[in-house]
Amino acid sequence: MYEIIYWYLKDDTKFERYNNEKYLELAKRIGHFLGLPVDSRDIGCPIKTLAQVETFKDRTQYFKRIAALYDNNCDVSWVAWDMVGNYKGEVEEPAKMLPHPLYRRAIANCIEVVIKNNRRVVDCLKEMINVELSV
Repeated sequence: MYEIIYWYLKDDTKFERYNNEKYLELAKRIGHFLGLPVDSRDIGCPIKTLAQVETFKDRTQYFKRIAALYDNNCDVSWVAWDMVGNYKGEVEEPAKMLPHPLYRRAIANCIEVVIKNNRRVVDCLKEMINVELSV
């Protein structure tokens, strides 16, 4: 899902034919999608707790890495979310900036960080499972 938004924002040809109404709709949609990674810190909190449980002490490094990635997703997503109106839904002014390629690329760059972090989480989980299976 985030890859689609990322590539969409980077395709300048799509934006040449948009009007203000379309930019407003786009800002709302992007804001909706960015709400999920903004909440990533909520996912990271219980993972941090698992890192402190004695039963899982051999997996602490993995839990800490995953939690840090989710924390970073939250921080980076807030930047992009603010650029499209954030949770308050104040999208009128930010939507006026979407015609500018550099503005869209800044949002896309934040989304790219989320994409890469999500892949790193999966890699970390795979690594943790492989270590678990080899024991």
